[in-house]
Amino acid sequence: MTSTISQFASQYQMSNLQKYRSVETIINMEKAIFLKNRQEDFIEKYYKKNENSRSNNYFSDKFKRVYNCLSGVSQLIIKNEFMKQSENKLWYQDYFSKSTYYKNRKNAIDEFLIYYLDYTPRAVIKP
Repeated sequence: MTSTISQFASQYQMSNLQKYRSVETIINMEKAIFLKNRQEDFIEKYYKKNENSRSNNYFSDKFKRVYNCLSGVSQLIIKNEFMKQSENKLWYQDYFSKSTYYKNRKNAIDEFLIYYLDYTPRAVIKP
């Protein structure tokens, strides 16, 4: 699977740093959408007294489907590296050695970008 990911990732011809920043930007956009939707839900629920409000469906369907297609290791890395607002920048030490973490982080970023950039609603199928 890793070789397949590498083949697809090479088609984008980006450096590892560019890929990292791309995933970081995508996740930050998803967080902004999440916060906006959560705020709208709060306003709808508490100010308009509407009990039929959305419940925790703040991330886009595209993002949720892509995230669910990632391997377990990739999900762990994407969640801790980009989605959590953790003060602990060395969170990975509980799971990986430093070299294994960076190798897995590169693979997670490639995997995320492949699914996210090549996404079509019916094409995302977990291998």
